[in-house]
Amino acid sequence: MCEPATIMMATMATVQAVGSIQQGQAADRAAQTNAAQMEYQALVERDNAQATAQMIRRDGERSRGSTVAAVAMSGAKIGEWSAGDVERQVLQDTETDALTAILNGERQARSLNDSASSTRAAGRDARRAGYFNAATSLLSAGAQGMKASGWRANGPGFSGTQAPAPVETRTIPRG
Repeated sequence: MCEPATIMMATMATVQAVGSIQQGQAADRAAQTNAAQMEYQALVERDNAQATAQMIRRDGERSRGSTVAAVAMSGAKIGEWSAGDVERQVLQDTETDALTAILNGERQARSLNDSASSTRAAGRDARRAGYFNAATSLLSAGAQGMKASGWRANGPGFSGTQAPAPVETRTIPRG
């Protein structure tokens, strides 16, 4: 029959092991949830960038119309000389601004996706650490239990009381 101290030690080790596993699993679930939120935010950033680009292009078309009307009212012919140059510049600036908005949104989205990947990896690491901590707790308790039962002190050679193995000197005959 087991001694109460041995039962208590085994119970404590089991509780500690289960706690380590649950802590690791909880950290992994939290990391997975955070990663999913980051990925969703990345999608939102991409959508916002596209919407911003669309607004810039719409505003650019309005600006182009105003610019062309102003040039026409000044007496210049549309599509010739400086009027055509002004129109092209407005369109080029508009498209540059729209593409810049898309690029910035994509950069933010990629950053969020990278963070999500790192967070997922950290969650997996936390789960593994929980399993390793549980195993360590159980092994440590087992070693303490064996030591408490006198296993290490009673076995031959474990307490340092056994004589060292004899050393033999052998010579090789030359012949």
